[in-house]
Amino acid sequence: MSRRPSIGEAEVLVRLEAACRSAGGQRAWARRHGVSQTAVSEVIRGIRGEHGIPPGILAGLGLRAVARAYESANATESGKER
Repeated sequence: MSRRPSIGEAEVLVRLEAACRSAGGQRAWARRHGVSQTAVSEVIRGIRGEHGIPPGILAGLGLRAVARAYESANATESGKER
C-alpha cells in the first residue's frame, strides 16, 4: 500500500480560502458542504481551539485528518527533558 502525501494546516487553509472564493463566499461553500459559515470563518481566522479543523470542513475539501504528533511537556529548547 503506498502512502499518500500529507499536507500541513497552512495548505488546508489555502485550499479552504480558494474553495470559498470559487463557491461565491464562505456562506455559499458552507451551505454546499453542510457546515456552518461560523465554523468556516473561525478556521480561516485561526480560531478553532484544541480540536483542529472540523471533520466536515476537511470532508468538503476532500481531505481527512490523520494522527497528530505530540511531544513531552517537559522538553527544553535543546530537546532534552528536564
